[in-house]
Amino acid sequence: MSSNKWGRIPMREAALIIVGAGLTAWFSPQLDLFAVVCIVLLARFRGRVQSLVAALSFSLLALVSAIANFGFTHSHTDFIRLFAAIGAVWLCVLFASNVKTDSRRPLNSDDSRSTQDELWESLLKIFPGWMWLARPDGTPEFASPAALAYTGLAAEDALTKPYACVHPDDRQLRADYWKKLVETEMPGEVEMRIRGADGNYRWFAARSYPIRDASGRLERWININWDIDDRKKAEQQIGDQLTQLNLLGERFPGFLWKALPDGRVTYINSYCEDYLGMTAEEAAADWGRLIHPDDRDEVMRRWTILVNGGQWHDHVHRLVGKDGQYRWFQSRITAIRDESGKVVALHGLMMDAHEMVSAKSAVTREEKQLRRLVDAMPAMIWRADPTGRIDRWNRTMIETIGKPWDTSASFDLMSKIESAQAEDVKGRWAKSVRLGIPYEDTYRILGNDGKYHWHLVRAQAIRDDGGNIINWYGVHTDIDALKEAESFLQTREHQLLGIIDTVPSMLWASAPTGEATHISRRLLEFSGCSMEDFLDLGWEKLLHPDDFEYTAKAFFRSIQTGESFSSVHRLRRADGEYRWHHSMGEPLRDSHGMIIQWYGLSVDIDERKRAEDHLRETRAKLNKASKIAMVAELSASIAHELNQPLMSVMANAQASKRWLAATPPNLEEAAASIDRIVRDARSADQTMQNIRAIFKRESFERKDANLPEIINEAVRLVQEDPNKRRVPVQSVFQEALPLVFVDPLLIQEVFINLICNAIEAMGTGPREPLLTIKAAISDDQEVAIEVIDNGPGVEDPEKIFDAFVTTKGKGMGIGLAVSRSIVEAHEGGLWAANNSDFGATFTVRIPLPKTVSAF
Repeated sequence: MSSNKWGRIPMREAALIIVGAGLTAWFSPQLDLFAVVCIVLLARFRGRVQSLVAALSFSLLALVSAIANFGFTHSHTDFIRLFAAIGAVWLCVLFASNVKTDSRRPLNSDDSRSTQDELWESLLKIFPGWMWLARPDGTPEFASPAALAYTGLAAEDALTKPYACVHPDDRQLRADYWKKLVETEMPGEVEMRIRGADGNYRWFAARSYPIRDASGRLERWININWDIDDRKKAEQQIGDQLTQLNLLGERFPGFLWKALPDGRVTYINSYCEDYLGMTAEEAAADWGRLIHPDDRDEVMRRWTILVNGGQWHDHVHRLVGKDGQYRWFQSRITAIRDESGKVVALHGLMMDAHEMVSAKSAVTREEKQLRRLVDAMPAMIWRADPTGRIDRWNRTMIETIGKPWDTSASFDLMSKIESAQAEDVKGRWAKSVRLGIPYEDTYRILGNDGKYHWHLVRAQAIRDDGGNIINWYGVHTDIDALKEAESFLQTREHQLLGIIDTVPSMLWASAPTGEATHISRRLLEFSGCSMEDFLDLGWEKLLHPDDFEYTAKAFFRSIQTGESFSSVHRLRRADGEYRWHHSMGEPLRDSHGMIIQWYGLSVDIDERKRAEDHLRETRAKLNKASKIAMVAELSASIAHELNQPLMSVMANAQASKRWLAATPPNLEEAAASIDRIVRDARSADQTMQNIRAIFKRESFERKDANLPEIINEAVRLVQEDPNKRRVPVQSVFQEALPLVFVDPLLIQEVFINLICNAIEAMGTGPREPLLTIKAAISDDQEVAIEVIDNGPGVEDPEKIFDAFVTTKGKGMGIGLAVSRSIVEAHEGGLWAANNSDFGATFTVRIPLPKTVSAF
């Protein structure tokens, strides 16, 4: 029945082979592996001709079935599998027909290898993929040049390191794949990524076919790799697009639907289902009932127009939800037409417009209310376009300067402006419009009453999100009465400034913080400064350096406490001369008692001060002359009072001398003379006691007095003498000193005497003079006052308090004696002591009242 002769086979066998190959090809690619196995068996057991007939029949009928199957021709994967199967069939035919395999010979014998090399070289030149051979256990033994060229590996590396080019994530997949192949010895297919010579990975479909010998024993594996990277990427892209489309349709925040021209709904997305509370089938039953009754006829009319070839324009209507409430939706519909132009389907999109429609209605209501509000406002309000042309105004503006029949085209605001101001106003308005800056102006406008009125005009540009001007809005405010009041106030201000400038004194004003706000013309002329020079404490440079500290303290104390300000100081005139002034200030308060302004007056008292200094000098000279006269009279009185007892003492002393010189001495008479001397001496002593009682002035007036004030006043009186001002006086007083019960005038005389003595003692010294006065409580019963100088000191601290003892060339020697007498009369004490370094310290102790405690 069969023949193994080359080129001769029975017709029945050929027909059977063709029919079997055709059936296998028609069901390709499901029976591709079966076809390969059958052709290998034919080649091994029936010969080359039978296998060639089967391969040719399979290839032709497979291509015919692929072309006849419409869906198959659109699948890239099936095409690749088909060509892989056809290639595998022909490779198996050629390989199985020419190779004689002896299972007892080694797989890599020289004869077999030579025959295979010749066969593969011819096949690899025409094969469209790259392939490699492996032993039954999966060990590679041959790789095609195309495989080596793609991977960039040497032949030895390709056979010894089969996983070198496989992606790390796919290596385990390949290992499991080959493990299954070796276990089952059945054909298989796997997809994996393989690295090319350029370092990039591409997807490949690897098919493995077992090759068996005549006895059916697995001889080797044929492996074919097809590049499917573009297909994989296309599949991934298509899959992503489909996923995105599905997500877009189901998650789109609007209603998507499809319907037929007769109104039957075929699809609604999940968003629509959720709102309606029904499926597409339920909505298809009668979707017209879902539309609000008032909108239903209009929607149906538009639907009919669209189905008949017309166009659908955006329409807003209400649609009921599952909660029974209607909401506004904006509907857009697109008609799908066939080649003849007939509408075959309708696709629709509905977006929720409820908020927009509600907002639009609210805006309309708001516009009406705003219009009524603007018309009711007692001010002229207008609107202008971006070019500055007024196109709308309120009723107040019409009633004030316009006519009811005026329109935006005929109304001309410039014609209402006073002619003398019109051009300037026009220019300023054009500048604001050109630059887009806010506008503010004042000018006179002719009213409907036939009179011109002053108006304050303000305008602001309204811009869109891009910064472009949409409109200008302006407001006119009648300020005619305000202008009259302003004019009256300006006149009054001018008059007031004239009064201030003509007052024969220097006036000033300052803010509550002390900053100068107004300086009168007389003060500016006196100082030779401008208003700016008085700012930021600029008046400091006008004060005499010796007067600045206490003047500034007094001023800022008044600023902080709100008390009246008063200070006597010297101010520098424009020519550089300092003159004495008395400055006074009073705060102006509001209804709540808050200071809103300080007003001050500075009076020139230089002439008065000079007269006072002259009077003081005259008084001092008179006082000195009086003291000299008093001392002369006192000396004469003392001499008169002491002359008689002293003469008696002298006469008795001479008599005693004679009686004692007699021979023999008359002791009785001498003793009598001595008794008379003692009597006369006691008389002289009594006379001195009487004189001292006069100095003590035991009768004086005491009262509670502030000791620091007494001392400061004494310093001031001393420093009024120009010769004593150069010595600085430093006062250090303990805080909260109690009052003392003294005669203030007598105690003041004591400190004047001590201060004058100290200043005169430091007059010729080599050191810079410094006088320090300290006052503190020494114990519970006394206040100690120390007058400390850095002069030459005193020779005898106790003797200087004796009468008629002085260290000054022109001194009388009674000042310290009188001072000690005054202090002792107050039950206190006065003494002196030299300092450890320079100068002397005079200490005055005054007892405290019995009811006062130091702490």
